[in-house]
Amino acid sequence: MPRPGADRLIGSDNCNSEDEGLGGLKEIVLDSQGGQVACANLSFGVFTEMGEKRFAVPWSLLGLDTASKRFVLDVGQGRLSSAPGFVWPCPAFLLD
Repeated sequence: MPRPGADRLIGSDNCNSEDEGLGGLKEIVLDSQGGQVACANLSFGVFTEMGEKRFAVPWSLLGLDTASKRFVLDVGQGRLSSAPGFVWPCPAFLLD
């Protein structure tokens, strides 16, 4: 089975095993020393005037549902919405 390139993965939807939507894949982050995928940068449901709420999720925690063309993360919407995450773009960049 051919492996999809990063450009085809970015923008894909995420869900959990209960089929609840968990936002989208925004970036794939590489380990600069090993060259392997380290984590996925996911957005989830919170948009503020400062940016959107994102989460760095270890790549090993994501499963790929090839039939539905989306990633599966074993976490509930409530847990993700209450997790700290980070805001992107970072306000520090806006002040420079």
